[in-house]
Amino acid sequence: MALPEVLDEPGTGRLPAQQLMGQGAGGVTSQASRRHPPSSSPLDALRARGVDEPAASLTAETAVAVFRTAFDRWLSAEDVRDFPQHIADALDAVRALTTAP
Repeated sequence: MALPEVLDEPGTGRLPAQQLMGQGAGGVTSQASRRHPPSSSPLDALRARGVDEPAASLTAETAVAVFRTAFDRWLSAEDVRDFPQHIADALDAVRALTTAP
């Protein structure tokens, strides 16, 4: 599985962190999480889903960095945007870095 496929699953309505954790909106456990036992880390979850190295390690590190950045901005933000918007902003920054000429 390629990195973009892991970071972006159009039409699911789920954020990347929710994809890794097997949860949909509202924290409801998905069918996928019932097929795969809970993992101790995003890296374990990616490996269990067949993502090869180095994509698994890079994706896990990126997912953690995106979450941490979004969470920090959400806590300190003066605006009233929802946490998912901060996640989207952080992912946009990663996409801009990875698609820059």
